[in-house]
Amino acid sequence: MGYRTPGFYSSNFNELIVKSKIGLEIIHVDLSETLAKVEEISQELELDSIAIKCWPELRDFREMGVCFVSSRLTDYGIMTSCEADVNGVLTMMIQNILTEIVPFFCDLVQIDEKKNEVLFFHCGNAPCSLVNPDYNVSLRQFFLGKGGVTVEFPLKPGRVTLARLSSAKGTYKMFVTTGEAV
Repeated sequence: MGYRTPGFYSSNFNELIVKSKIGLEIIHVDLSETLAKVEEISQELELDSIAIKCWPELRDFREMGVCFVSSRLTDYGIMTSCEADVNGVLTMMIQNILTEIVPFFCDLVQIDEKKNEVLFFHCGNAPCSLVNPDYNVSLRQFFLGKGGVTVEFPLKPGRVTLARLSSAKGTYKMFVTTGEAV
């Protein structure tokens, strides 16, 4: 829903390559169409996943955050990425199909090579099924705007698989590694 967020070039994709190499059809729904039909959209399309352009239009101009909705949809099995990141949602679909575990769509924000640590973050879209059992889920007003709700909690500790599908020169590659979540 909507085109990729400004500056997020890693979210670029080629619909024909996605169809021929991965076998999935991309259905583009313009954000203005989505907003005009927001009350009717529930059963109109049978979607396996959603990549929604959450900003700047929704966040900055409509004062809407979609983090909570993204969290719930992913927990219900409809993989949902923010920032209209089609490659991100394709990665989520692949991970979910292979593992039957609900993935978390997030950004790598910091690398400390000396400590062999990385930090991941996102606004508040993590599926609640991934909460660390020693903590509770907190619902908060979206901190980057006036509307919407985010979910906040520490993730479950333990072994994790990190993956990212990307396209270049007409082909897809996937980065995959493992680590320990703390």
